[in-house]
Amino acid sequence: MLNLKNFFDIKSVNTLSFRSDINFLRALSVLAVIIYHIDKKLLPGGWLGVDIFFFISGYLISNKIINDLNDNDFSFKSFYIKRVKRILPSIVSISLLSLPIAFTILPPKELYFFISSVISSLFFYSNIYFENFDFYNLPTSKYIPFLHMWSLSVEEQFYLILPLILFLVFKKKKNNLLISIISILLFSIVLNIFSEFFNTFYQIQFRFWEFLFGVLFNFLNKEISISKIFKIFGFGIILLSLLIFDDNLINILYPKLIALIGVFIFLIKSDKSVFFDNLFNNSFIKYTGLISYSLYLFHQPIFSFFRIYEKNIKEFPKYTIFLLIFLLYILSFTNWKIIEQPFLNKFNKTKALILFGAFFVISSLSLISINDFSFFGRYSNLPNKTLLLTIKNQNVISQNGKSCENRSIEETCFFQKNETGKNLYVLGDSALRTLSTSILKYNNTYNFNLIHLGGNGCLYIYEKKLNNNLCPNKTAKEMDNYVEQINNSIILYGGRLPFYISGEGFDNSFVIEDEKIKISVDLKLEIPKTLKKLIEQNNTIVLIYPIPEQGWNVPNRYFYGKVNWGEAVYYPHQVWKQRVLESKLILDSIVSEKIVRIYPENIFCDSFVKNNCVGSFENDIFYSDDDHLSLVGANLLAKNIIDNIQYLLD
Repeated sequence: MLNLKNFFDIKSVNTLSFRSDINFLRALSVLAVIIYHIDKKLLPGGWLGVDIFFFISGYLISNKIINDLNDNDFSFKSFYIKRVKRILPSIVSISLLSLPIAFTILPPKELYFFISSVISSLFFYSNIYFENFDFYNLPTSKYIPFLHMWSLSVEEQFYLILPLILFLVFKKKKNNLLISIISILLFSIVLNIFSEFFNTFYQIQFRFWEFLFGVLFNFLNKEISISKIFKIFGFGIILLSLLIFDDNLINILYPKLIALIGVFIFLIKSDKSVFFDNLFNNSFIKYTGLISYSLYLFHQPIFSFFRIYEKNIKEFPKYTIFLLIFLLYILSFTNWKIIEQPFLNKFNKTKALILFGAFFVISSLSLISINDFSFFGRYSNLPNKTLLLTIKNQNVISQNGKSCENRSIEETCFFQKNETGKNLYVLGDSALRTLSTSILKYNNTYNFNLIHLGGNGCLYIYEKKLNNNLCPNKTAKEMDNYVEQINNSIILYGGRLPFYISGEGFDNSFVIEDEKIKISVDLKLEIPKTLKKLIEQNNTIVLIYPIPEQGWNVPNRYFYGKVNWGEAVYYPHQVWKQRVLESKLILDSIVSEKIVRIYPENIFCDSFVKNNCVGSFENDIFYSDDDHLSLVGANLLAKNIIDNIQYLLD
């Protein structure tokens, strides 16, 4: 029976020794994440391994803090020094190993972002850095070597906050400690329930409950015990969660809650079990748990760099993945043996000098590189203007130094010329992000204000979203409320319809985009309904038909030597005609005098190269990647639009 007095008594929290079941969970979690990143079809819910890590971290760290507070032996200085010794050396080592590879195989834009991600990892703000990129579970994420560092940043941010909370509550009224933990935990859960935002995945306030669930376990674990049947039940919940919750639910609360309830049950004291004893003491499981931190750190860079190399330089046999896994274990064990353990257990002035010296060199050189583009020397075969166009990411419209893409409704970019100017709204997905930059140049000539409402997957659909993981920071209701106020204006409307309709990346007859999507709306019904609503509000719709996709990253064709500078990049026009057929049928079905139709296909297909759609021609690159226009391409489209709506702006 639960003793409530002991339950609330902070002094009864037991000091932990090594727990083989926790080591097993570490092994299970890291293997789940690795398998998920190798092929998510093999373990759809493998992403939950990170959530299990968060629970374990909350449990272990809080146990140490609470017992130190009970013994009047807690020191912020010693706590944070130990965290630095535990976390930082391996981040430095993986950075040192990864940077030379990145400089060797990454093109300028990707190299720029990689160096920026290294800096964000070293200073523990990766979660903030990556929340403005394509989402974690999109196919493109497998080409981002340091994407996994987001979770370490969340963990370090938790380590900064938790000791302050525990210390302040303990000193003020220690008997309220458990109540405070439960209150903050519930508040974090409520934030998740009532938030539909894209960035709940990355932000600490939406993750805090997972750590605190582990903190709470300290109080319950000492008071209850279960039979081994319940332990098996908890283990079953964990396994089922990893198997049945796919990453369409990655931004939803309940899969994480169910998985962590399973962890909670599994870790409660129970009768002795021969099955679990054998499992926990299995050599492979034991060492996987011990080196789990290094395994987690090394797996994403190894797989990402391999995929980048294979995609752009040379293909390998399928069995190569097994060699990579073997390499991963060798590197991780070596890092655990010569970096993790020595720096954690035998830290001295020499090691401190090495650690902070390496940290200073990496961070300083990285900051210098991304500010003066000092790595341009290796691209001597390409024009400097091409490199600058790519590296500076000018194709994304920004205001006050911050991208206008993926903003919340409250932060929507409004470029006002004057109060009498016509309002021109850009209402589309990321395909229009460059177009806004190019259109804006014309408000020096014409009297209009530009408002950009774009973002990843932000094709506006009345009362709906394409799916819950798309259109970051905007809910369907917020978008509706905002758009309902738009009247007597010009609205540029468009997006990647062929991608949404097919659910597949583009096959240009030479390469196939490794991209998939599931949408939850019927575009044949919803787009006409949406445009009718906008027209009823007395708006003129500039209907932008799909911009031809490329299928390959156009600048990278030059960087990897697939084509020589000056040679055109193109594919057969007929391929695009087939791709866009259904989209055209939807858009052609909408009839109104308030619609101005724009056909990007007429600009980029069968014009520069007969019977082909171009991505570049002579000295001009029209795309910044595989489907987003560069400024050069956007300028061509913007001129076409302005020529067609000039009468509305005069």
